[in-house]
Amino acid sequence: MRTGVPGITTVPASTGLDSRGILEAAAAGRITTLLLLGADPLADFPDAALAARALERATVIAVDLFVNDSGRCADVILAAAGPTEVDGSFTNLEGRVTALRRKVTAPGTARADWEIAAELAQMLGADLGLESVEGIWDEIGRLVPTHAGLARTDVESREGVLVTGGRVPLPTVAAPVVPPVDAYSFRLVATRVMYDGGTTLAHSPSSAHLAPGTSVALNPVDFAKLGVAAGDDVTVTAPKGSLRAPARADAGVPRGAVALTVNQPNASVHSLIDASTIVTDVRVERS
Repeated sequence: MRTGVPGITTVPASTGLDSRGILEAAAAGRITTLLLLGADPLADFPDAALAARALERATVIAVDLFVNDSGRCADVILAAAGPTEVDGSFTNLEGRVTALRRKVTAPGTARADWEIAAELAQMLGADLGLESVEGIWDEIGRLVPTHAGLARTDVESREGVLVTGGRVPLPTVAAPVVPPVDAYSFRLVATRVMYDGGTTLAHSPSSAHLAPGTSVALNPVDFAKLGVAAGDDVTVTAPKGSLRAPARADAGVPRGAVALTVNQPNASVHSLIDASTIVTDVRVERS
């Protein structure tokens, strides 16, 4: 959020709405415009019905590389440039920053996300004060404690520089009260893997076939309890819905839990999840 003084920026002083809060507000008409920046809430958010109501009620602007299900609901679609078509940086989970240089020119009217954001803001009567990638680097260095003082030249001269600045402060959130699981149920753990049905991967001929599909991962101790063996088809049932997939032994899954990989082609894990509850408990039975 910009203070209005050129060259001076601040971060929001309070926490905004989460994904569900945004979609609920849009569905109720309290938020009138949704900007989807590489997002597909119909596929990514567990409550697809809520996402659909929000997209129907609001004016939707989609900024993406490809048109997805949510983008088809958009009133305006703006073409974004791809990773090799823009200058920027990538920070991995280790905190190592790598500079990215544009290799090819973006096709047609596709532009970098920051350029689209700056122009949209200008059309809405605001000025983000960003005119170049160097300006963005400068703002990140001033606002993000972990990147404090990190200049683009530092990253370009030392590829993969590890940032060691201060930690980003996180908002204080009260711990939720999690109900106990009953003796006949399993606690659902929704997981992700590198290859899935994501829009970018699905449009790449070399990676579209790499999504492994969903299997029902259980601790080996729980197989005897259920009377199933690895490879058996099992049915996972929640109050919201059910799915069928093969069982798989995984010692990394806690006893009494079942792990399912989301966004895979063979099953919709979101059909089990009630986004309004803290946890989802399921029953597992041999099919």
